[in-house]
Parts: sequence; C-alpha cells; structure tokens
Amino acid sequence: MAKKKDMALLIEGLRRIGSDFTALADELEDKPSVNDEVKPAISAETTKESISEEAPKQEPVQDVPTTKEAPAEPAAPVYEMSDVRKILADKSRKGYTDKVKAILEAHGVKKLSALPESEYAAVVKEAEALDG
Repeated sequence: MAKKKDMALLIEGLRRIGSDFTALADELEDKPSVNDEVKPAISAETTKESISEEAPKQEPVQDVPTTKEAPAEPAAPVYEMSDVRKILADKSRKGYTDKVKAILEAHGVKKLSALPESEYAAVVKEAEALDG
C-alpha cells in the first residue's frame, strides 16, 4: 500500500515539475502561462506530510546580493600533445631547432613525450615568442 502512495506522489511530483518548466518557458517568452489554472491532484497537507517523513529539513535560501564582476579573463587555451608537436615542428623547420630544444630542457625534459601536460601551454607560449 505504501508503494502505491509513494508512486502516486512521485507521479504527481513529475507532473508538477513538467508544468513548472512549461510555466517558466512561458514566462521567459512573456506569454500568459497555460498552467495558471492547474490544480494539484493531491492536497498540500499530504505533500507536507510525505516530505516531513522522508526528506531532511533544509535551511531557507538567502538572497545573495549581486555585484558587478569584472569580465573574466579568457581561459588559457588547452593544448594536446599533437598540437604542441605541430607547433614545435613548425618552429624547427623555420630554423629554431636549437631554441626548441632549449625550451624543452628549460622545462626539465629532453623529449616532448616526457613533457607533462601541465607544461604544454607554457612551452607553446615560449615557442610562439621565437618568431618575435
């Protein structure tokens, strides 16, 4: 018997969520909501009883004052090893082979395959500075 009651509450909750999403979408479009006249199939008391039995009490949400934040700096690009390899190969073809090797050695490695991913962006930045 309890499973049927739980199932009925679950189904009703899902229906409410669906109608809430529809109402939100209508509000965002500045349309009158089609759900204004929808009446819940179960009473508020039944819902409160089931919630108090099953869910822990939560603190009320407090309004957080909004402040204007400075625009975020663009995120550093994420490089894959293949990207770094192409960039370094291009620099080598342009005559910077010794400098490319020096950049890798400055990062503590002799081969690109030994370079940690966390160093890819720094190596690329240094390699791109070779052109001036």
